[in-house]
Amino acid sequence: MWLGDGKKELKDYVKDGTVELASLVKWFLEKDNHDLMDSGIKTEKFYKAYKAKNQFYQSALNNVATRWIGFDPTENFPVQRNQFVRKILDLPEDLSDITPVDKYHKLIVVSSINTEEEKDLAWQLKDEKLKRRFQAYMKDEAFYDFFLWASIYLKTLLVKVRYSFKKDENGVIGMWRKEILNVYSYNDIEFMKFPHDAVIESAPLGMEMINNDDADEHESNVMKLF
Repeated sequence: MWLGDGKKELKDYVKDGTVELASLVKWFLEKDNHDLMDSGIKTEKFYKAYKAKNQFYQSALNNVATRWIGFDPTENFPVQRNQFVRKILDLPEDLSDITPVDKYHKLIVVSSINTEEEKDLAWQLKDEKLKRRFQAYMKDEAFYDFFLWASIYLKTLLVKVRYSFKKDENGVIGMWRKEILNVYSYNDIEFMKFPHDAVIESAPLGMEMINNDDADEHESNVMKLF
């Protein structure tokens, strides 16, 4: 299947306000990946396109009879077999199909991040009952701004925590990141209305499944259950 006319670069189609799909496919398949990245075609936004390109060139590599690839009706074959591997990109794991889990917790604040400059650092927290320390990032900006302005000494928080996941090199799903999405109360003082149907559970996710005395030994195995 011949792709495109080969007469325009991507910037010309964008400038003209028109996109010819076949020409874009040809341009994307023919270009080296570092050139695409330099052009702003990032994996974060075009993950599926890079994945399809990987599959295309991996199939070509697997077929020993494929010596070159061309993209127009001429006898010109710009991509030689020794270039196939350069068209395959080592992609980060696609997490788009792993749904985060939200849980409600009553937590003890071990240490907080008290300056605007360090707001992206993790807080140290403990479950009120299990007393198991873990880290989470404060993403409730309204509460964090209030916390910095009021200079509150925090003892406890009632929160919603989002648990996000990733796969390891063996495809096993494990815990990746914990984020505090909403703070409902601090030191038992209401900050925002707590959902009437919310259930407060032990934190962090997974730790309620094991004896707290054995947490250090088993924590990584427990997290792989999720």
